[in-house]
Amino acid sequence: MRTGILAAAMAAGCVAITAVSQSIPDKAVEIQNPAWTMTYGAEVRFRFDDFVQVPGRWNARPSKDVVYTRTRTRGWMEAAYGDCALYLRAANEWRHYFVSPSAKDPNSYHWADEAYVDNLYLTLSGLDLMDHDTQLRIGRQDLKFGAGRVFADATPGDGSRSFFADAIRATIKTAEKSRIDLFYAYLHTENELTLGDQDRLLTQWGVEQAVGAYYVNGENKQVPFKAYYVGVFGQTAMDRLNTCGMRVLPAFGDHVKGELETAYQFGEWQSERNISAYMVYGGVTGDLASQHPCKPYAGAAVYLLSGDDGQGDDSAWKPALARGDTQMSELIYRSRPEQWSNLIFPHVELGIAMSKDHKARLLTGMLYYDEKPVGATSREQGFFTMLRYDFPLVKNLFGTRGEIKGALLGEALIPGDLYTQNDETAYCFRFELNAAY
Repeated sequence: MRTGILAAAMAAGCVAITAVSQSIPDKAVEIQNPAWTMTYGAEVRFRFDDFVQVPGRWNARPSKDVVYTRTRTRGWMEAAYGDCALYLRAANEWRHYFVSPSAKDPNSYHWADEAYVDNLYLTLSGLDLMDHDTQLRIGRQDLKFGAGRVFADATPGDGSRSFFADAIRATIKTAEKSRIDLFYAYLHTENELTLGDQDRLLTQWGVEQAVGAYYVNGENKQVPFKAYYVGVFGQTAMDRLNTCGMRVLPAFGDHVKGELETAYQFGEWQSERNISAYMVYGGVTGDLASQHPCKPYAGAAVYLLSGDDGQGDDSAWKPALARGDTQMSELIYRSRPEQWSNLIFPHVELGIAMSKDHKARLLTGMLYYDEKPVGATSREQGFFTMLRYDFPLVKNLFGTRGEIKGALLGEALIPGDLYTQNDETAYCFRFELNAAY
């Protein structure tokens, strides 16, 4: 049955992408006169997702299987006059369920579901702040910095369809290859700029506000580093989460690169206990044959998010502005209802990168809890493997513009001793098409 569903979904995705490509001229059409410039374009993302036996909490049965397609369309335009530019991006995403966890309404997303304003901001460039070149961006915008472990997704409740925050962001150039970003963000529970009869929650924590700074220093290309602070403030006086950290990217010669990111959290969050939590990521990656056309590489890393033992300070890592997974796995994220926290993940990675859009990677390792859940007898979550292949399909659809590319993703998790109600291998599969015009 699943094979037939996949074939039908892939065919539908190809038809949708092709149909849209016939009607949208290109990725970045420019209309110019001596005074102003207008640029516009559009993109379509089609995904087929299949999740089987995804584990939930350690002492519960696995989640029900889910098979669905989701299609996101986005159109954007930018009008610029000198150093001033106004950017608008509108989007919508709808899903069709073949196998749904809800018996009541398996197709709760009815086309076209909900159209929404995804980005709407004003950019002022070329400003002078104490002799430093400064750019100011005001309005709804995506806020992502670094590897996405702390700054990634301000709207986790709607999945990966949007990442925005309503924010004011100043980017100040402090040196030739260095800058600092300062921002204030207001995080809504619902998107008020929508068309449609659906109400998609953007977060589960109520209205929040955030302030932050992200500093990038690239003056020494052998040891570039980044430092940051973000404070998230909730609806009560006890909701104060402060995160500060540093990310270093040393180069060991021409063929080996490293990465070390550490962060510490303090404050209070929905509790009278003080927070004292931490995150560590450390890894090294080396070229295996840099002159080979496939450019093979290998790497090893450890990812650690502290857990809480229930005593003293609250030592559980809080995801701050990275409550969704942007860097590793759909399967791991779905199997951890408590979000990204209490995790030890030593892993290795092998890959090839023929080009930016044509690459493959294999990532595998053991998953552990940092602290055992109350009542559990083991911290071993299981053995995880991910294989992803990205490939180009069509380039230069309209002269030198327009492209279609795809991706295949497979993941498997063999449950460890932690799980008492489930010993079945969990897996997920994704087929994805992206078209940009």
